[in-house]
Amino acid sequence: MGSALARAFLSHGFSTQVWNRTAARCAPLAACGATVAGPAAFESAIAAGHIEDDFAALMPFRR
Repeated sequence: MGSALARAFLSHGFSTQVWNRTAARCAPLAACGATVAGPAAFESAIAAGHIEDDFAALMPFRR
């Protein structure tokens, strides 16, 4: 499901970072334009997702 969502984001022009414990699994998405992130970026994204104001969290992603 994650790769399908990443492909949908990429096809609609969103910059997209991907991560997988097995780096080779990110290669097809990188070929489509995704940025492959390291584990630290993944951990900070999870931490940033734990906030009370969901609307404020989504504002940086508005086009």
